[in-house]
Amino acid sequence: MGSLKPSPKDGADPELERARKLLRQLVERSLFTQVEVAERCGWSNSRLSRLIGGPTALRFRDLLAVLGAIHVQPGDYFYRLYG
Repeated sequence: MGSLKPSPKDGADPELERARKLLRQLVERSLFTQVEVAERCGWSNSRLSRLIGGPTALRFRDLLAVLGAIHVQPGDYFYRLYG
């Protein structure tokens, strides 16, 4: 599966930062705490924190897991991100 990683020569990738920011906002606005979202994904809270705040690569399957945990359709996420 693919992942969004920062480019080593350019520092943080603006697209990656936008994707993380939107995901972080959706988690914060959800009906669940960050701990609950992590548990629903089967992860530790620290893993979720690294995923939405960096430096962990934002993998597509992880993105889908978080979106599912907070009841956001992937199409809605990508529409908000690129629409």
